[in-house]
Amino acid sequence: MTLPNFLILGATRCGTSMLHHCLGFHPDIFMSDVKELQFFNRDTQFNEGISHYSKSFEQAGGVKIRGESTPLYLEGGIYTASGNYIDPLSDRSLKRINAVLPDSKFLISLRNPVKRAVSIFWKNYYQGKYGYTSFNEYFNTPANDSPTPDGFPHIIRRSDYALMLSNLFEVIPRDRCYVTIFEDWSKDISSELHEILTFLEVDPTFHHEAWFEKQNTADRYRKNAQFGQLIAGAWQERRFKKEQTHAEQEVFEHLRDSIGKLELLLQRDLSIWQPR
Repeated sequence: MTLPNFLILGATRCGTSMLHHCLGFHPDIFMSDVKELQFFNRDTQFNEGISHYSKSFEQAGGVKIRGESTPLYLEGGIYTASGNYIDPLSDRSLKRINAVLPDSKFLISLRNPVKRAVSIFWKNYYQGKYGYTSFNEYFNTPANDSPTPDGFPHIIRRSDYALMLSNLFEVIPRDRCYVTIFEDWSKDISSELHEILTFLEVDPTFHHEAWFEKQNTADRYRKNAQFGQLIAGAWQERRFKKEQTHAEQEVFEHLRDSIGKLELLLQRDLSIWQPR
C-alpha cells in the first residue's frame, strides 16, 4: 500500500495550487492528480479507510516524494458525515494526519491574512454562496455567517495563522514543517522552490518552464460563474473599493495581535502585511 509522505497543508487562497502544480514536475516527486483529496478532514472520506486513500498514489512508482494538497487541513476542523463543520481551528485533522503519516513532511504557505479574507469572500461570491453585495457589507453583518464567539465572520477568524500553527506544532515537530510566505515567492517562485526542494531532500537544481505559468484558481471561479453574477461581481468590486479598504483596515486591527504572535513563532518580520 502506497501512502504520501508529503502534504501541503494550507492555507486556503495562499498559492497552494501553484505549489502543487510546480512540484509535480520534479522527477522525484509525485503529486496526486486530484489536488484536494480531503481525506483527513472529512469523515465520509476517512471512514473509507487508508486503503481507499492509497489509491490516489498507486501511480507514484518509486519516486522519493509522494504528495497531496488539501489547504483545509491546516485549519484542523472536521466535516462530519452529515456535512457539519466541527472544531474549526483545532488539531483534530492534524492528529489524524500524524497518526497515519508519522514520518511525513509538510509545507505551509501563508499570505497577508486580510487579502486572503477578501479573496475568500470574492471566491464565494462568484460561486453564488453569498447574497452580500460587497466585502464591507459581509464584514459588517457577521451574524449572517455563523460568527465565532468574538463576533467576527468565520473567514476572518480563519486567518488566525498564529493559532493554526501553534496547533500544528503541538502535534507535528517543527523540523518536519516548512513555512513559506506567499508574498515572498509569488514574484520569484524558482528561488523559493529551490528551498522547498532542499527541504524535501530531492535535487534542488531542477527547474521547469511551467513554473512560470500563471496558476490562479480565482480565474476559474470567475469563468464558472453565471454571466450575470460575473458582471455584478466586477461592478461591485469597483463600486465598493473605498469601503472595502476601510473594512480591510478593521480586519487588520482585529488580526494585529495574531500577526505579532506569528512573527514571534516564526522569528521573522511580517511588516509586508501592514496596510499601505
